[in-house]
Amino acid sequence: MVDLSVSGSAVAASSSVSAPPSKAAEKENHGTPSASATPGGGYKHSKKNAVVSRVDEWNDEAEDIYRLQLAGWDNLKEYEGVYGEAARWDKESCPSQWISKLQLKSNGYYVYFRKHRECEEKDLKRIKRISSPVKREQECGAGA
Repeated sequence: MVDLSVSGSAVAASSSVSAPPSKAAEKENHGTPSASATPGGGYKHSKKNAVVSRVDEWNDEAEDIYRLQLAGWDNLKEYEGVYGEAARWDKESCPSQWISKLQLKSNGYYVYFRKHRECEEKDLKRIKRISSPVKREQECGAGA
């Protein structure tokens, strides 16, 4: 209850209003959103435990990874966790059926890709193949 006396000397005994988070709490989180604040509420990727390797040569997988990373995504699993299956070219117009349309990770706007190769040789060194740690554990466990 709140005492609203005129003298102003009385202070509230209890209140149901919660205070906003303190600056110290914001510094502890380093400004990062919580898991519930992930756009779309989908797959949350843990980069700490991820297995990262570089692409050595161009192939269909490298082309798809390049297109995903241009849109801000680490891999197809992360994209599908938020927006569902990625749109691909039909087999008649593009035999490799590369990704044709994605939504940007930052704002959800669409980005469109050509039917032809977009990843040039000079861009191969920028592509990171990021695998989830669960997949790697399964591979290691299968050999034991």
